[in-house]
Amino acid sequence: MPQHKSAKKRLRQSEKKKAVNKSFKSNVNTEIKAIEKLIDDKKLEESIAKLQTVMSLLHKSAKKKIMNLNKAAIKKGGSSINDYKSPDGVLGSFQNFFKVYQKDTIKIKGQSHLVKKIIQNGRSTFYCPTLQT
Repeated sequence: MPQHKSAKKRLRQSEKKKAVNKSFKSNVNTEIKAIEKLIDDKKLEESIAKLQTVMSLLHKSAKKKIMNLNKAAIKKGGSSINDYKSPDGVLGSFQNFFKVYQKDTIKIKGQSHLVKKIIQNGRSTFYCPTLQT
């Protein structure tokens, strides 16, 4: 048990945050299971409507660092632009949230930074030389 007042407060805060994150993850997983059940029952129109809310929840969970970014990316259908298709025929959508992929410049805190593209073993890599050294 923490002894200092600030440590006690931090423990209380982390317990509250843990409960909120757990319920959020549970909600995301419940929604995903509901979509899978709708697909199994051949109710594709309903699953497509629900898919948008799940995609939004996954993006929020990755942005707030509730869920690991890679796990959220895989659940969103990955970033394989040509390979993955969801039940409604839409391609993988995580590439829409890339920060530097296929961009010339990025803006961070009002400053523009150049983005470079290099090719390694036949695969493209985008990075910002001023921010990533």
